[in-house]
Amino acid sequence: MLEAKHLFLKFDQKLLFRDLSLSAKKGQILAIIGPNGSGKSTLLKSLARNLKPQEGSIFLDGKELASYSTGELACAMTFLPQTPGVPTDITVRDLIGYGRYPYQSWWKNTSGQDKEVVNWAIKETGVALLEARLVSTLSGGERQRVWLAMALAQQPKTLLLDEPTTYLDISHQLEILMLIRRLNKAQGITVVMVLHEINHAARFADMVAVMREGSLYAVGTPEKVVTKEMLREVFRVEADVWQDSSGSPVCIAQGLVNSDRI
Repeated sequence: MLEAKHLFLKFDQKLLFRDLSLSAKKGQILAIIGPNGSGKSTLLKSLARNLKPQEGSIFLDGKELASYSTGELACAMTFLPQTPGVPTDITVRDLIGYGRYPYQSWWKNTSGQDKEVVNWAIKETGVALLEARLVSTLSGGERQRVWLAMALAQQPKTLLLDEPTTYLDISHQLEILMLIRRLNKAQGITVVMVLHEINHAARFADMVAVMREGSLYAVGTPEKVVTKEMLREVFRVEADVWQDSSGSPVCIAQGLVNSDRI
């Protein structure tokens, strides 16, 4: 379980969020949505210990995040930013192998178990045909699958993803989200991800958290959270909302609130 309690974060004299509490249960997918500038990515970075709130605490599996050593945290949780930087001359297999670094000691090279885990991660993400290629030659969708493979090789219990479908076309967006969902179900990995597309959050997440101006507007199941009222008050759009055949809410924007002022 990943839990944040009463977080307060201020950066460069700007208040980013105040008294913010949020939790993701074990084995759950939690999607964080909200308008640009609402604090979604900042919150995720705080949960990943990349940013330190001035007040409040974050707990991972009942242990305060600040008390984890760097190595312990790397074995328990993986954070993938929107656009991870990577050397242009590294192969796919070598990049995925980086996920094993938290389990290796300075006096011990890659073990047989490490190789088995890398092979498993490659198979799970369907990148076997790519493993000899340079990462720089991959398409956006291929690269995202490779990053997920590296994260899997790290064998985390919790996976944090910052807009994993950014810059991808609709086909590759669905491919990545279906892969994340499958890994969540098969491996029991807790997933917390920031998403831009509301319908994707509603379709693939167990719970949805809506942020507005640095605070939580609502947290709940997609059916309870993705409503006409939420879209009007948070995203300032008028929209139709209905349930698809799977029971997930689907929204279609029809216009802007107070569009006569534009």
